[in-house]
Amino acid sequence: MFLAVLRFLAVALAMIAARGLAQSRTVDQISTAQNDDERSHWQIQTGSLIVAYAVRSPRSPVTWERRRLVQQVGLDHALLLDDPRDSRWRLISHLDLRLDQEFGQVCRRNAEGCLRETDVDARREFQPLVDDSRLDMPAAWVGLRGPLGQVSLGRVLVVDATGFARLDGGRAVLRPSRWSSIEAYAGRQTRDTSFASGPGFETQGSIRIDLPDSLARERVPWIEEPSPTWMTGGKLAIGAERIVQARLAFREVQDRDGLVARRVAVGLTSRPVAALALRSDIVWDPTDGTVVDAFGEIEVAPIRPVRLRARVSHHEPRFDLGSIWAWFDLVPVDQGRLSARWKGERVELGGALAGRRAVQRERTERDIGGEGWVSIRRGGWRSSLRGWMWAGDLSPVAAVLLDLRRVLTVVELYLRASVWHFDQPFQQELYATSLTSALGVAAQLTDNTRLRFEIEWAYNRIVGHRVRGLASVVLKAWR
Repeated sequence: MFLAVLRFLAVALAMIAARGLAQSRTVDQISTAQNDDERSHWQIQTGSLIVAYAVRSPRSPVTWERRRLVQQVGLDHALLLDDPRDSRWRLISHLDLRLDQEFGQVCRRNAEGCLRETDVDARREFQPLVDDSRLDMPAAWVGLRGPLGQVSLGRVLVVDATGFARLDGGRAVLRPSRWSSIEAYAGRQTRDTSFASGPGFETQGSIRIDLPDSLARERVPWIEEPSPTWMTGGKLAIGAERIVQARLAFREVQDRDGLVARRVAVGLTSRPVAALALRSDIVWDPTDGTVVDAFGEIEVAPIRPVRLRARVSHHEPRFDLGSIWAWFDLVPVDQGRLSARWKGERVELGGALAGRRAVQRERTERDIGGEGWVSIRRGGWRSSLRGWMWAGDLSPVAAVLLDLRRVLTVVELYLRASVWHFDQPFQQELYATSLTSALGVAAQLTDNTRLRFEIEWAYNRIVGHRVRGLASVVLKAWR
């Protein structure tokens, strides 16, 4: 572990020394010079991360020694199609790419040889989910934007009250007035098996991946064949939030066998005055008439520094339309929460009371929880203390967290500490209290270079003492 940290520091220092070879700028600036007569505007964003780590445990017969390179590249381009000084029509392109490249190996500690996780012929070691090289394209689309809206084609992200999903298809947004907007989309859902797609945006349910032809399917009975799904939907919003806004959303998913799932969402929002905010959403499954999700919230500010909030919610286990692969929560849950916050110039105080009700196998379980927090800012000091507790039928848990920071020009010193208590009624061996503390320093060497060192100690009766050292460097640069 110590040698791995030294190697990491060597790489970090090399990256800092190399920054003089590249032109550095903040990534939110336009890459081309501003020109009123220029019709083409573009921006490039890039980021690199190198991590070296080794993992050894006295309870495991294997040792991980790995290196990871993460490279991100983004491109935005806008082509103005009419008068550059007052453009109303433009062609927009957006591209995000991410490369995860792993190096190193997993070896047996007390025997010769290393695991061949990516070798299909290694019957005992091969793991279909292990991939040393992953190229992910989170988004890639071309769009035409006009005075009334935008049409986009490619890999797009859609978000509404029914959830979020990535599609390889099209999305159109129409805003005929300040009081109304219409959106429609359709396409094939992006999966880990899609072109240049990683698992980062996919909720894990039943595992479905393309297997090598040389791998007998009986060796991995827990993996299913990919099943492409197509999604269509849209949403409508009418009104203004400062008075009242009504929202309607619809989403449907189908596969080769027909309908998979369907959702309808209705919502209202109103902020008639600065001291009052109202919001509610209901998500309904029309196939069986079940209310899948519902919540209502009211927030008031009787005096300027104080805000009070009351919220009630209901969640019913159903398909997650972002995953489709039969991802379920365990039981229906109703929850209520009352919170208050006072925010001054340097001090913030807050607290909340909450209750939950769950029904499992015709048995009703209830618990109650509380939360409190305080944060103080004074000069170069930043401190916060937060704690919460849940007690009742649903596995009681309690925690207290402390965060203390001191800023000295470009250097920040910090101390974190926490105490957690877990009570698992069905597994008494998991009844435990965990202590954790961390001391670190972070240095902002340049606008685009940040270095951090941290040492952490933790203890609980299940795993005993643990000491961990961490060093990281972040470098933002473009050339």
